[in-house]
Amino acid sequence: MTTILHCLSAYPDPIAPETQASALLLGLTSETLTHHVFSFKRAGWRGDITAVSFDDAAGTDHRAMVYGTPPKGLKLASTMAALADWIIADAEARGIKPDLVHGH
Repeated sequence: MTTILHCLSAYPDPIAPETQASALLLGLTSETLTHHVFSFKRAGWRGDITAVSFDDAAGTDHRAMVYGTPPKGLKLASTMAALADWIIADAEARGIKPDLVHGH
């Protein structure tokens, strides 16, 4: 079984329904793939990272996340680094060892 960790901002989750394209793509893949989704959305210009778990047709125990950062790319590098650190820590805590990381 191949495990894929998806980190993306345009995924339909409980926080903000987005285009269905990414979810449909995961649904079309082989049953030999296990998907773990980390869907993130900017929510205002300040605030910590918070997350809720959700399930969908592609798998269970995904994460819908919100993070605060200024608009227009200000502090983008430090915000994305903090988001990556959060995702890594959560994946390690849950024992997720991906064979592939897909981000967009």
